[in-house]
Amino acid sequence: MLCVEIEGNATVNIETILTVVVQFNPVWHIKYMCQLSHRRCIFKNLTHNSQPMIPVRHIFTTLVCTLLTLTATTQALQPGKWMGTFSFASGTEFLMVIEVDQVAKKRFTGKVYWPDYFNNAAAIEGSIKKKNFTFKEVKLLQGKEMDMSSKYQFVIGEEGELLGTAGQGSAPNATFKLKNYDQMTPSLQAEWDERLAAEAQKWGVAIIGPESPKEEAEAKLLKYRQISADFDQSTSSLTVWGSTFIKGMHFPIFLVFVNPEMYMEMELQGTKFIQVKTDSIEWSYNPTQDQVIVTPKEKNEDNGIFGNAGISANARVIAANTATINGLSATRIKIQDGANTKIIYLSKNHDLLREETSTEIQDFSGYYPLEGVSMPGVFKNVSLEQHLILNLDSAVLNRPVDESLFQIPEHLQSKIYEEQNEDKYNETGNEFFKDGAYEKAISNYNQAIQLDADRFIFFYNRGSAHLKLGNNYAAITDLTRAIELNPEYQQAWNQRGETKANLGDQASAMEDYQQAIALDSSYQDAWLNLGLAQYNQGNFEHALTSFSQLISLDSTNGLYHYNLAYTYSQLGKDTVAITYFEKALTHGHDPINSNNMIGISYYRMEDYRSAAVYFREVVARNNENPVYLLNLGKSLYEIDSLEPAKSYISKSLELAPDNDDALNHLGLTYYAQEDYSTAITFFTKAIAVNEDNAYYYDNRAFAKAGMLNYTGAIEDFTESIDLYPKDPNVYYNRAQMNLNLNNKFDACRDFRKASEMGMEAAKEAIAENCGLGSPIDPD
Repeated sequence: MLCVEIEGNATVNIETILTVVVQFNPVWHIKYMCQLSHRRCIFKNLTHNSQPMIPVRHIFTTLVCTLLTLTATTQALQPGKWMGTFSFASGTEFLMVIEVDQVAKKRFTGKVYWPDYFNNAAAIEGSIKKKNFTFKEVKLLQGKEMDMSSKYQFVIGEEGELLGTAGQGSAPNATFKLKNYDQMTPSLQAEWDERLAAEAQKWGVAIIGPESPKEEAEAKLLKYRQISADFDQSTSSLTVWGSTFIKGMHFPIFLVFVNPEMYMEMELQGTKFIQVKTDSIEWSYNPTQDQVIVTPKEKNEDNGIFGNAGISANARVIAANTATINGLSATRIKIQDGANTKIIYLSKNHDLLREETSTEIQDFSGYYPLEGVSMPGVFKNVSLEQHLILNLDSAVLNRPVDESLFQIPEHLQSKIYEEQNEDKYNETGNEFFKDGAYEKAISNYNQAIQLDADRFIFFYNRGSAHLKLGNNYAAITDLTRAIELNPEYQQAWNQRGETKANLGDQASAMEDYQQAIALDSSYQDAWLNLGLAQYNQGNFEHALTSFSQLISLDSTNGLYHYNLAYTYSQLGKDTVAITYFEKALTHGHDPINSNNMIGISYYRMEDYRSAAVYFREVVARNNENPVYLLNLGKSLYEIDSLEPAKSYISKSLELAPDNDDALNHLGLTYYAQEDYSTAITFFTKAIAVNEDNAYYYDNRAFAKAGMLNYTGAIEDFTESIDLYPKDPNVYYNRAQMNLNLNNKFDACRDFRKASEMGMEAAKEAIAENCGLGSPIDPD
């Protein structure tokens, strides 16, 4: 029976065979093993830094020994505020602020802010385990609806900074580094204050309060729709004058709405930019290019001048909260409208203050009365790609409008660009895509979409290019649109799944992969992605099914065999894993990693001679990798080939001199040769690198005992007990050292402690050495 709590706080019940997972760093995976023989504990581990197609972070290994595990000393986490950058593996970055409000013995609470992601904030709840801190977002407090399924982990650095990772499942896909605000210089604090204020100004501040009755929200929504419908019925036209800023330039604007038509004119230094929408076409004039672009469009449903926020009569309220939006009291209403979900904020007067979709927010503010209706004075549209503010300075209702305003004027007829061909733009974009010129590809896909916004393949292609550039949110937007236009296109589902996986949303990614497979059961890319996502989520049995399906589709693909083997290895089924790693080699997949994993499998099966054969093959192909050299050295150590073992471990240390595992194992080779002095030297170096590893103190204690330095051995066993007080063997071994010093009182106290923890040998030692009158620990 095994109980393991990973990373710094492991609890395991004592058995002959234990299994533990230890993460050394994102590339090296360490596997600790020890064997107790004649009161001498030899510790050994197995590492690898292969980089398979499966993103791996934790590797199982077997320990043959009684309990010895890692613990750590907790670094204090105090209430405070930390600020810095959150970086996805794709390169996308966001600002991140963590505010810790309360800290208990094993728990902490606070908030996490995302200033440049819709100025979002969420409540967090975290746990403390030794040096490791983890938390999850539990409640949205501010901003736009967002996914809150990621797990965050961090440690506190030497300068008080928070160093962490984030993601779903066992494979983090983002890192963050945050500085303590109180430890910043005044000038740096001022910079952060200004930046946070600027982001709040850009996105607005939408604070979400307690839940409110849905019945009240439904009544407000109905009232809002009635007001909008009355306005549309009584209004034949709306004319607006105002201004906007684009890239630092001021543009006067002129808008005319005659439902469903819209005319917008922007003027700069006497030059007019025009954009027009009717029920059949959209056309625009760009004076810098002196061209008129015409785009046919489908006739849209009549939603009125303001469109009732796009809410149909069948929409239903699924949640409601009290809220404040930019300082104004409001009701936040979450609406299910067919397949779409959106959120709106309504004021007490039933004015629309904000509309929120999956990709953008639209704010309406500065309301003023206009002929008995409430009119917004400022409109703001903000997304990750754009930031538009329109100041609507004045407006007139029911002003006569000449219908010719919406037609292309005669003097611009000759400017119509006749040679536009959306397919040509798409083909050109594809050529740029093949050459890796993704920005240029996107530019051409933009032109194709402008000419025909109903072709799913254009959105799919542009989304794929955004995915290549790491623009994950833009990619999701385009791929979602491609799916809306053609839900039968399995590649769009698969690509969107990959994008979601990049953002850490593995669960939703798997849903997209499964939909792609439902559309085409022979779609290998989707099966591969599904298997990897299942693996990363820890669903190894399901991953086996997916990788096996891939092999049935293409039995000659070495990658598929490798991934299946790696999953069997994760499950501890090393014999089966070796079979498939061999097949991966047969089909030409990655001979270094495949041989290395076969060596690891044999090592875990304690077939050290076979392991050494494969590790030699790996080192023959790459003798500059410290992990490969160390693996070979350990295998040779196990078959008592001590001098070659020392040679390879020493070469590994030349390349990675601060590898405490290698230092420890070099000490073990000297210990096995009874060169206790040199062994102590290397155990001491290992401790200097990692003072929290109880194993190293035990090993040094045995080496000191070999030199009859029983007092020094007792000191090291005591350090080991301080790090991990639940191992009876260490109490037993310390008792033996005290017997050697004829200190029966302390010896019997340790024998009794080991006996209380269930160690039979300790009970025999009590009977032999302590007798009826054995001392009793006053505590």
